[in-house]
Amino acid sequence: MYRPGRGKIEESSPEMDGKLLSRIDIDQHGKDKRKVTIKVHERSTGEVVFIAEYFTTESERPAYFTAEDIVKEYAKTNGYYLDMKLTNVELPYVGMSRKRTR
Repeated sequence: MYRPGRGKIEESSPEMDGKLLSRIDIDQHGKDKRKVTIKVHERSTGEVVFIAEYFTTESERPAYFTAEDIVKEYAKTNGYYLDMKLTNVELPYVGMSRKRTR
């Protein structure tokens, strides 16, 4: 309950210090060439702390996993924790089926 004149109302947010958000985009260029773009943001400030762009001949999934290894190494080297990963690549997903079979 809010009472006027009694303290401050402060926005509560989860602790974001040391956490990273990574975005890995893979775009096709030509028949067998892909452009990989990596952007890593610090969650507490929203600043971009790491950017990388390169071309590869790997298919989408191996290129994604290579880029993910680069991000993990950056986080480990600089003492960060990788909190969230975003990508435009379709990754395999294993989940439980809700349907019952007889």
